[in-house]
Amino acid sequence: MRYAAHPRVVWLLCRVLVTLLVRVEVRGKAQRPTGDPVVLVANHRSWIDPLVIHSVLGPQRVAFVAAREHIEKRRWLARLTRWLGTTVLVEREAFDQRAFLRSAHEVLTSGASLALFGEGRINTTDAQLLPLQSGAAFAARRAGVALQPVAIAGTRQLHLRRRIVVVWGAPLPAGATARDDAATTLAVHAALTNLLPPDPPLGRLQPWRFMRNFT
Repeated sequence: MRYAAHPRVVWLLCRVLVTLLVRVEVRGKAQRPTGDPVVLVANHRSWIDPLVIHSVLGPQRVAFVAAREHIEKRRWLARLTRWLGTTVLVEREAFDQRAFLRSAHEVLTSGASLALFGEGRINTTDAQLLPLQSGAAFAARRAGVALQPVAIAGTRQLHLRRRIVVVWGAPLPAGATARDDAATTLAVHAALTNLLPPDPPLGRLQPWRFMRNFT
């Protein structure tokens, strides 16, 4: 996969933006990926989640999977995505489509990691975590890499200087055959459920509460 922007540039931009907007607490730092490609699987509550992951991952090559219609309906976001070159665009509910699987394999075999929000969409429900789709398990198995859960708490209700918690989980092995994908997906779901802490309390002062509306 070719990057339009250097990974360090992407990391610095996200780090600066995230630091200006919110406060991030990182747990499980020893589990953070250190270079070998993995499939990162995260929960998804807000537009800021990809920026937060970029900011805590460091200057590593990683490509996010995003819904094409969500990106392209905002011209500025589409232009930024193309410039950064760190997003695989797919049709919504398309984690089992050949185009996505081919792109995911290209990312992972190039030495970059792949980041997925396994629920397939922003979770706007009261459920802590929605069922995960099986695309992450398939992509990891086909490329022979591990899956790594990363839980994010506090992004559902955003305001300026909101405290967000990111928890890195231990890598999980991919299955050996296609019949293992369902069990692998359930194992990742269980790991994310165990990692997710309660949402940090909202601050007494909540400036810029409109931040929560960019879904």
